[in-house]
Amino acid sequence: MIKGVKFRSIFYRYVLFIIVLFFLGFNQIVGRGFQTITFYDYTFSFDQTQLVYFLLLLLLLGIGIHFLFPWKFYITQEGIYLRRFDLLVPWSDISGVSHVWINKASNFSRGLVFYNNKCLVFYRHDYKPICIDNISLLALFAVKLFNPQIKTNILSASFATGLNILLNSSLFCYLYFLELKDLSFSSFLLFGLLYFIKSFIIPLWLVYSQNSKYGPYLAHSTFFKRNASDVIHV
Repeated sequence: MIKGVKFRSIFYRYVLFIIVLFFLGFNQIVGRGFQTITFYDYTFSFDQTQLVYFLLLLLLLGIGIHFLFPWKFYITQEGIYLRRFDLLVPWSDISGVSHVWINKASNFSRGLVFYNNKCLVFYRHDYKPICIDNISLLALFAVKLFNPQIKTNILSASFATGLNILLNSSLFCYLYFLELKDLSFSSFLLFGLLYFIKSFIIPLWLVYSQNSKYGPYLAHSTFFKRNASDVIHV
């Protein structure tokens, strides 16, 4: 087997985000500082420092569990190897690679879920593109490392990922260090507007820009139609 850089699904990050957001929101509700919570016959006491330790432990646990799952593909000097299909796609067959956000939604029959699915898309000369779900932006940098001449959207994808990290970090810091009751209405509107841009405008922009370049292959999922893109999903 040819050695390369392996990549796994990053869906665990979405799960961790929801869990951390829940605990920080719960901490805002019960009050910041030292707290004692009674649940049935059990009593839990914690302060802000212990909450940080718990969340860091949760983060490390999530990352550790992530590495227990099998990798999805790896990138080599020869091309991209897809574990699911046992297929090596050579660089000569690939016209471009992009990292886009395709919104995924599930209706009530599957549980109401909505999130920005970070996808790595390999466009091929004579075949359908290959779309690998839940992949880190680092994979796009690995592509440029192994094949510097290939076309990518590394600038726009880096901007989108940077904004995502900045917004989520700002939200966590606010929930940890400040009181929600002190949040002004204008700040609330600003947060809401930025998250709307992150959740809807940026995914639409990324998909539109790549469809304009390579053809109308990509499409966002809806509550009634999943995997709407005309690609091979991995």
